[in-house]
Amino acid sequence: MNKFLELLEEYCQWIAIALGAVFLAWVLWSYILFTPVSITAADKTTLTPGNVDDYVKKMQAEPLQREIDDTTPPKAPIVKGGVSEPWDRTIAGTSAPIATLASNWTSSVPQDVQIEKIEETNINLVKVEHLPVPPPTKPLDIKAARAFVANGPAAPGAAPQPNVPGQAAAGRDVNYVRFVYSIDPVAIDKAFREAKIPNQASQTSILETKLFRQELVNGNWTDPVEVKRINFGNPIQPVPPANAGPDAITNFRTWAESDAAENDLVRPAFYPVLSGEGPWDAPVDDIQPVAAPTPKPEEIKKPVTPPMPRRGATPPPMPPEMPGEGGPRPGRSGGRRGSRLIQDNNRPQSAVGLAGLQMAQANPNPPFPGDPNFMNNGQPNPNGAMPNPGAAPAPQQPQALPPAVFAPNQVFQPFTGWAYDETAEEGHTYRYQVVYALRNPVYEANLNIVANQALAQQFAIPSPLDAKALDANAWSQPVTVKSTTEFYLAGPNWPSNNIPSNVRVLVYKWANGKWQEGKFAVSPGDKIGGQEAGIDYQTSDSLVDIRYDTRRSMPYVLVMNAAGQLVERDPTSDQRNPRQKQLKANVQAANGVPGGAPGAAPGGPPIGPAANAG
Repeated sequence: MNKFLELLEEYCQWIAIALGAVFLAWVLWSYILFTPVSITAADKTTLTPGNVDDYVKKMQAEPLQREIDDTTPPKAPIVKGGVSEPWDRTIAGTSAPIATLASNWTSSVPQDVQIEKIEETNINLVKVEHLPVPPPTKPLDIKAARAFVANGPAAPGAAPQPNVPGQAAAGRDVNYVRFVYSIDPVAIDKAFREAKIPNQASQTSILETKLFRQELVNGNWTDPVEVKRINFGNPIQPVPPANAGPDAITNFRTWAESDAAENDLVRPAFYPVLSGEGPWDAPVDDIQPVAAPTPKPEEIKKPVTPPMPRRGATPPPMPPEMPGEGGPRPGRSGGRRGSRLIQDNNRPQSAVGLAGLQMAQANPNPPFPGDPNFMNNGQPNPNGAMPNPGAAPAPQQPQALPPAVFAPNQVFQPFTGWAYDETAEEGHTYRYQVVYALRNPVYEANLNIVANQALAQQFAIPSPLDAKALDANAWSQPVTVKSTTEFYLAGPNWPSNNIPSNVRVLVYKWANGKWQEGKFAVSPGDKIGGQEAGIDYQTSDSLVDIRYDTRRSMPYVLVMNAAGQLVERDPTSDQRNPRQKQLKANVQAANGVPGGAPGAAPGGPPIGPAANAG
């Protein structure tokens, strides 16, 4: 044993070298001279333990990682010959052609039919990069009106209770403006398409409407102000702020996307009307359509053209003059009948009346579909004649609103809405514009639709709602709120040698839903009107002087109106004025005096040629 250990100690280095040489020889034999393990891949590549890892990484791992990192949507299936190849194989079960339909049918394509082969295209989804801007509303019609409405809020649709004779009126007088506009869904769809809103995310809803007003002062329009909604009907919920929580937005969206809320926003209800003046009788926003009778062929008559007058013949008499509010219109010169505007070059002239006259001539405000009946009463018919003032106008049904949640590309006709302004003051001229807000069609959308997630976090998009950014072309025509007070000189006339110290004046006041009459003696320097029986008959005009024109043999007075103009009035013209006669008949009928004009009671149709005077 000791000898063996001594031998190992003496030759250990040679033994180690020998073992290393044997291992080296085995390695050369196994990996160089002879390869015991190898495989052939699908591409005819021979793989050995030394290169299999690199091959797998290059041919399998790296392509798989690229597919995982690629966010491009998958390509659409390639359609060939009119049917996709996978569909062929699914139906036939093999790659063979589809079986024929019947013995006399052939599965082959006729020679004269060419099947278009659709080339493979790379379809990329276009993402929304900015939100659409809703188009402005379009003004349709505007009317100034007055009505006697019930006090306090009442349930929508409740029938108003008329006044009882001898009892105090249970209501209040309202001067108001009714503005009608339209929203065009086709224009909204165009804005959506320009913003690249996809069809599957194009549904929206109306979340808010606002009425803005400008006033004409010294020939210039003031800054826009928002008009407060009338305090009637269902309460309107405000749009949640940008930092509102999801619960607040969900609750508001549930309310706004209901049919009731859509009607309250676009077509708000008016107060229950107890009586109205002139052509603006009780406004009704929910009117049942009435089919007009179809005339029989024998009842249809051709229009008769009046013959031309012969040369030298006496012309036909002119129709009686239709004065405006406050008595005869100024500006007529000469003659015993009518009044004259005394021009004073040192006094600024009012541009409002002239502008209003020009507008009335250029824009007769014809009726349009969707307007309630009270808006069309007193309008000329197509032949130019005024309608029968005692006949009820034909009701019209506003077209239905779109669904509360709608896709603009599925609604093809504009729909109308309206708004009321009960803060309008008589004698003032205004114009109006309605703006609205839509629900963002890509609200809470994923990243596959929007390029920036912030676009999907904005709930409402306005049109806009900022008063400083209103559309200059969306304003209505100007409208002037007429006065509720009119006055006329009463007789008797005075001679040239006995000019009185005062004159008698009849003042008519719209109060408690009807025209009422007050009688006053006015001296030069006095305001025309006053208080009588609890009614305020005060006017904005003053009596300047009482005179007699010897050249025309006519007594007359000079009146200073609110615009600072001197207007000549004479008692003869005032007593013959048809408007004054109409007002007196209205007062008599309202008070139950025999001989009052029929239909002149409060709420009834207007009388005579002054149907449009209200």
